[in-house]
Amino acid sequence: SAATGTTGPTTAARLTPTTVCKEIVDFTQLGSVLFASVSVNNLKFPTDGLEKKLSLSTLPTTVSIIFKHGVIIHNVSVLNPSESRVISISAQTDLDFEPINNPNPAIPVVVYNPHEEDVRELDITILKIKDPSLPTKLQLAIYGCTTPSTISTKPLIETTSPQLVSTTQPSTRSGTTRNGCTEIQLVDEAVSKNIIVTPNPLPIGENIKFQPTSQQGVSFGENDRTPTITVNFGKPAEVQSVTLPRDRTPNGNVAQFEVTFYSPHGHKINHKPILSSSSPNENKKKPAELDSSQIPSNTRVSRVVITIVSTTNGESPKGVVLDIQACTEATTETTNVTPVSTGFTSGSRGTGTGTGTGT
Repeated sequence: SAATGTTGPTTAARLTPTTVCKEIVDFTQLGSVLFASVSVNNLKFPTDGLEKKLSLSTLPTTVSIIFKHGVIIHNVSVLNPSESRVISISAQTDLDFEPINNPNPAIPVVVYNPHEEDVRELDITILKIKDPSLPTKLQLAIYGCTTPSTISTKPLIETTSPQLVSTTQPSTRSGTTRNGCTEIQLVDEAVSKNIIVTPNPLPIGENIKFQPTSQQGVSFGENDRTPTITVNFGKPAEVQSVTLPRDRTPNGNVAQFEVTFYSPHGHKINHKPILSSSSPNENKKKPAELDSSQIPSNTRVSRVVITIVSTTNGESPKGVVLDIQACTEATTETTNVTPVSTGFTSGSRGTGTGTGTGT
């Protein structure tokens, strides 16, 4: 398989993937379970060390991972491109002939399309940042799964549509919240700059249009019918509602979405995505939303993953803005996690090569 945006084959010819991920996870948050070993610039590193931000003191820096078992990999991402200033990364598995670079400097993501199966080794190399000043703090994510299921021969829409209709719950949001909770907007400029969209990354600067104050919103291409939007919060928060308004942009058309919430430790809070209410085509003022009766509103959340399920006109999502409300209590009480310092000398260099052997 090859990464999006590259030219020519980067891996040996293999059969079309026969499995698909039931549940995509971030491997960096499960390192102690999934990683046999981790090294940074050839120096041994804790297997759970990638849960926190990595402090880079030299470029290039290579993070080398050996998995305990074969995994499926969908993409490798820098979750904080604005803070880290990273513009160029590469990824190389034991199935790749050579490293694959991110094609767009504004989006430090390497996407495997189609995904790679039975990956045993992975090297991620940080190649460039916007300016030469170091150190910088980097949060990596490796998205994929360990327990794939066989791809169905039926189109996905046939099996999921009836279920989506039958499980839809009308919103009961009344505008009130639990005692002692004053709501604030989580999707500000800083958070929006670090929003990651898959499978097709957004153009440079586009993600700030996810802010609820945007008059344009984010519009997706014709082939992006069900994009997934990953929102990482600067601090964990008690989320009270998630809404995708249609009346704030001229062409807003999101009818329904689903959400998975993640704890500060990177674990799923809800194992099955929670389906939003449905926004009727004729009423833009009644948006698709989740309220506090449907979500874990007393639980601290560090990340939400939103997948748009359908639109009011059957086209790709247009004019998308995110309105995520949370209690101020959780955000004011929480302190930032201290980044991991790797303490490398300026002479350290990563090899950036994959062995191709697999273990």
